Amino acid sequence: MERVASWAGSSQLLEPYVGVVQIAKGHVATARLAASQPLHNGAKNVSRKDFLKRNIERAQKFSGKARQCFDIMPLTYILPKEYVAFLETFSDLEDKEGKMNYWIMKPAAKSRGRGISVVNDISQVSYGEPIVMQRYIKNPLLLNGYKFDMRIYVLVTSVNPLEIFIYKEGFGRFSTVPYTLDPTDKSNKYVHLTNVSINKYNLKNYDCNQHDRIYGGSKVSLAGNSEENVRGGPGH
Repeated sequence: MERVASWAGSSQLLEPYVGVVQIAKGHVATARLAASQPLHNGAKNVSRKDFLKRNIERAQKFSGKARQCFDIMPLTYILPKEYVAFLETFSDLEDKEGKMNYWIMKPAAKSRGRGISVVNDISQVSYGEPIVMQRYIKNPLLLNGYKFDMRIYVLVTSVNPLEIFIYKEGFGRFSTVPYTLDPTDKSNKYVHLTNVSINKYNLKNYDCNQHDRIYGGSKVSLAGNSEENVRGGPGH
């Protein structure tokens, strides 16, 4: 039986039932998550960056189709384990791209943007703990010139067969300075990161734009984001 999730759910995140669509033998039926259904916390396998990289690579090995479906990750290395391979790749790309050879360096087990930096020189790579070195996406999808990401609440109740519950509401997070690849702004986290815990300190941006403060600074609900787009997007 194969099960896939759809956009459905209760009006409150913590209510005991969340809708899901199940597909089995060509029949579509709506299921509910029972309040008594046992749950297991395996979030570490996707929330810790080095574990996520490892599990994506494992999934890619299931089949040719799986490799195509899970081709969702930029070139990534875990240091110090993969330092030699990373160094070879970094050097090859540096010969081709020079100072535009951008990588993003992230501590494997930290959150909220802590310890993240964008680097383009091997001397800037340092670590006292496992870190993820990932090829920086230099042409990201922007909203009116700003980087953004989307946070969606997902509950996986079964892996085999796959059963996923997706909550109908979520939120978008925005950087607070327009995106640029100018090397002089490489260390400006307000350009390259969308973490609210980082961008909330960009008081200059909020002070200049009362509309941002009304909509929660750099974090906006999906419903609010739709209205924000009509008004002109973040920073407008």
